Amino acid sequence: MGLPAARPVSASSDNFPGLGRAGYDGAVFGVAGRRAAEVLVGLFALLGFVCVPLGQKTGLQHLIAIGSTPPVTEAVNELWNAAQRARERVSGAFAGEPTKVPGPPPSGNPLPKVPKLGSR
Repeated sequence: MGLPAARPVSASSDNFPGLGRAGYDGAVFGVAGRRAAEVLVGLFALLGFVCVPLGQKTGLQHLIAIGSTPPVTEAVNELWNAAQRARERVSGAFAGEPTKVPGPPPSGNPLPKVPKLGSR
């Protein structure tokens, strides 16, 4: 009795399923290339927003000018105050303090009158 003959193993054997197929590497590099292209396009868009003038100002300068108007400043302040009140209520709830429902914040501007719809 002798040893059985050695069986040749091909490169596409079940033991090495990745051999013989180049699709995986191509897909990975394709996704990485697409992401790199998206980042490059995003950087160029950001560069254009910051550096390219739209009239007398760049897009960033327009955004800063719009954000510094009194209505936007007032809205940001009210939002900040509301966030602070919410934080105090949440921290008070965790500390075991009873929560009280606050009324509307005092405002220097009176509320506008809502017109009656449907009546003449």
